[in-house]
Amino acid sequence: MAGHSQFKNIMHRKGAQDAKRAKVFARLLREIAVAVKEGGKEPESNSKLRAAIAHARQANVPNANIERILKEGGSVQQLASENLRYEALGPEGCGVLIEVLTDNRNRSACEIRTLLHKNGGKIADMNSISFLFSHVGCIYYDITTSDMEESLSLEAISRGAQDIEVEDGVCRILCAVEQFYELHQSLETAFGTAKEMGLAWIPHTPLELSSPDSYAQLEKLLSALDDHPDVQDVWCNASLLS
Repeated sequence: MAGHSQFKNIMHRKGAQDAKRAKVFARLLREIAVAVKEGGKEPESNSKLRAAIAHARQANVPNANIERILKEGGSVQQLASENLRYEALGPEGCGVLIEVLTDNRNRSACEIRTLLHKNGGKIADMNSISFLFSHVGCIYYDITTSDMEESLSLEAISRGAQDIEVEDGVCRILCAVEQFYELHQSLETAFGTAKEMGLAWIPHTPLELSSPDSYAQLEKLLSALDDHPDVQDVWCNASLLS
């Protein structure tokens, strides 16, 4: 895995999730459909839709598919009518956030509870875990030239970035959710396609578990959640072992 650095953990978790998802395009298109349902078809007035479209394009979802969802959003929305978040406790009380897209909240709630119970976790009260995280836009770029770090940082700051960190040749840029689309577009124009981007839940203080057994149990839990068809993303405040 990616080591104790939470900077690396986000990349590891995100990459592992995307690699495992055979239906990643369908999930991203469902995100667009739900955003249309909640805020309308015009990206200019719907920040959630702008972010969903940017995420889909970054994952190379064909533009024709995206346009079809925007034009025929009503029929596609039947696939998933609710965007939910569950909060849970994992091994040693670490915090887990589970983002779900579902057409049946009762079924999803039952199945998520069962997965947690079978893998050493348990459901937590709403808002009892999320306060441990910040919900932000997150953009990663490989630093490919000697002057790119400075120019990328200056451009990001001028466009409202909240935090910039560089580690092992990768620059992570954080911004407010509402600024994510505009910042992504600006950086893409100036520096090309990002290595990774999307909305993320970043823990304020990563938690280091006390034993290898706890880490093994946590990875088993996160993998089981990732494999559930309704689960969009899973975020954890535990540092992951290398």
